[in-house]
Amino acid sequence: MNDNKFIENLPNINDKEKQAYIELAKQCCSSENQKLLIPFFEKLKDFSGDEEYITTLNYVMEYCDENKLFFIMSLDWKQDIETLEWRLENSLKKNFNLSIELPNPVNYGERASVSYDNVFEDYDKPLREKGLQIGFIDTQSDEYVIFIHQIAKENIIENLINNLGYNYYDLTEKKRKNIIKNEHIVKDKFDRTVFLFWLIILILCPFFTYVTYRGYVKEGISFMVVFFGMFNFIFYYFSIIALLEEWKKER
Repeated sequence: MNDNKFIENLPNINDKEKQAYIELAKQCCSSENQKLLIPFFEKLKDFSGDEEYITTLNYVMEYCDENKLFFIMSLDWKQDIETLEWRLENSLKKNFNLSIELPNPVNYGERASVSYDNVFEDYDKPLREKGLQIGFIDTQSDEYVIFIHQIAKENIIENLINNLGYNYYDLTEKKRKNIIKNEHIVKDKFDRTVFLFWLIILILCPFFTYVTYRGYVKEGISFMVVFFGMFNFIFYYFSIIALLEEWKKER
């Protein structure tokens, strides 16, 4: 954290932003967590000009993490799904006194991240059955900033997030189309091992082309020449396609 003296010299956040944080805590946190958050927000400084935190929200999220409040939480777009599950489970338990069965991260595969299609939707669904949902704060970056709130309070929550200086969105199709612009939603990630495998295959293809040609010169159109020629063509085709697909993922 920044030096305490430096923090004390920072200006206070404006009253509108401070009241938004306080009301958001009242809407989304247990009374126990509110006792830690409200005094913190009453004295909260403005970190928008700070080189380390960049924004006040980043400072708030660090405070929440250090105190294990599971209130406003950040996830990198490459974050593993286990972390999403861990954050949601603890937020439900600590702030809503609920234990809800969530999807098993194992079902998404070893390489899956929170950015994979329908991951957030899958975890949002069981919450909605209990009158809750995942809310998102749009920070215009490659992170997901999430929290849990009651569905019935969505309009109130959205106004509070706006008062913090951010846009709010949830997982309904309408809001996804209107708001999400910079989100990293990917079906797969670049796999260096797969790329190198197909690159080696492509490099070997000219050798097999030569073998096929030499066979044709010696034997003419024989079964082995046709066999090698056909498989050489297949390897050319699939190696080029696979390399292009991996290259697209890397872009």
